[in-house]
Amino acid sequence: MGSTSRINTGPPVQKFGGSCLATPELTVRCSRIVAEACQAPSSVVIVVSALKGQTNLVREMLDRLLAGGNGIDNFMEEVRARHRLMAESTIMDRHIRGRVMDRMETLATQLERLLWGVIYTEELTPRTRDQALTHGERMSAHLFTGVLEDRGTPGVPLEADEAGVVTDGVFGSASADLVTTAMKLGQTIKGVLDRKEVPVLTGFFGADANGHSTTFGRNGSDYSAAVAARALGSPVLTLWKDVPGFMSADPDVVARARLLPLVTYEEAAELSYFGLRVLHPRTVEPLRPAGIPIQIRDIHNPDRPGSMISPEALSEERTIKSVTCTRGISILKVHSASIGIRPTLLSSMISALADEGIHILGMSTSQACLGVVLRSKDVERARRAVKEANLPELEGIEAMSGLALVGAVGSGALDDPTVVPRMMATIADLGESVATLAAGPPSAAIFFVIKEDVSSEAVQQVHATFCESDLA
Repeated sequence: MGSTSRINTGPPVQKFGGSCLATPELTVRCSRIVAEACQAPSSVVIVVSALKGQTNLVREMLDRLLAGGNGIDNFMEEVRARHRLMAESTIMDRHIRGRVMDRMETLATQLERLLWGVIYTEELTPRTRDQALTHGERMSAHLFTGVLEDRGTPGVPLEADEAGVVTDGVFGSASADLVTTAMKLGQTIKGVLDRKEVPVLTGFFGADANGHSTTFGRNGSDYSAAVAARALGSPVLTLWKDVPGFMSADPDVVARARLLPLVTYEEAAELSYFGLRVLHPRTVEPLRPAGIPIQIRDIHNPDRPGSMISPEALSEERTIKSVTCTRGISILKVHSASIGIRPTLLSSMISALADEGIHILGMSTSQACLGVVLRSKDVERARRAVKEANLPELEGIEAMSGLALVGAVGSGALDDPTVVPRMMATIADLGESVATLAAGPPSAAIFFVIKEDVSSEAVQQVHATFCESDLA
């Protein structure tokens, strides 16, 4: 394939996830990586997540308060103690440490007030939830900047909603306004870089046109790092993780799984969709038009190259590269003799599920039945949503549970007409049938639903058939 002609000359962006900031030792390692990057001819921009698990703890606390619970005092003491211990373990200069801890205390007090507000008002608005959820990243940015400065690398903490990351205003699942962000964030970053300082930008959130903080959804820091890379015209986005990169299968399931040194945008998106928690599924969205590659690096083995996500494959190779599995899957079967002849019926059912915020993983239709693949935790809400839509043509609803979604990914692999028959033959050898089967565009993936209790064996067999033929 031909290569992209676009040349990106802005500063590279490196993002450190929460798992990279899980311990003082790893946090110091991250600071050394940044210091080394600053020795290169170009500058570098850093994006950080909250400390590992911090945002989920805030989310759980908000849900507890909304359900009538309390425990704010103990929770906030744990938040303060955790960040204080990290600062004391990583920042030796007492003046730098004192400044960082003062700022983190201010942020902790703001979070505490938001939590008490939920108690007093007995409600939690989407705006308040998003505002509360941003505090982990805010504290992390100030903390990591202090760690950099303590080791001689001058940095500037930038809170994204003030730095110029502009969103469409959808609380809990925002998208970036790339044009406005490029202008505003670009100006902010340029000022920092001109002073020979390292920008340390918060991930996970931005602000709408009214200045209200809006988050990019659970684990959305990868996406926000991609937004920054696009806004700045970066030549590459590096995502530091606690995994080697994309693998041909889960090593805990397949002993012969191996690292994939190169995957395409489409393959990365499909692998993320099918449950490989290496990359947020939306990360490639901002980067695709600019052709910016993504490098996945392992914080535990920083000298290893990891996986590169490229706009295009380097060859015409057509093969299944990876086999993944997502468990806890169900199929909701909606029966009606009108599905095949009443398109409005189909759209009404899908709208009912969308209004309930249910993520549809796949669908299959026939003249009299719609099969919706979703996570088992959403089954009852989905069933209720369809019933409450009051569709007169509805004849019945049933659910199949105890299933798993297995995906086989490889750009163009499905152009080979033998792939699907061989895969189905492999599953048939297990004595199992496939509940549903579908392909993803552009011929980059095929997924099928199978009983959960044989899903590991299915992954092993499909991997052996398609991914191990060239292994000794």
